Amino acid sequence: MDGLTKGYVLAQLAYWTQQLLVVNLEERRHDYWQMIAHHVATISLIVIAYANHHTRVTNLIFVLMDIIELIFPVSPALGH
Repeated sequence: MDGLTKGYVLAQLAYWTQQLLVVNLEERRHDYWQMIAHHVATISLIVIAYANHHTRVTNLIFVLMDIIELIFPVSPALGH
């Protein structure tokens, strides 16, 4: 695995771990347990994929998730 790929996977792992901590610092929302389950599942999948050297598929999923994160906040402004 090259350094850039490894860095990207570890950055994503750090991001999702940080999100798990932030959920516990914020005021509890109605979907608190769903968010906890989502973050734990995501972290688990990243760790399992990293441990089993499935970095190509993992990076593809990360890139798709990042693209969606850019598109969804814009779509309400466009009236969709």
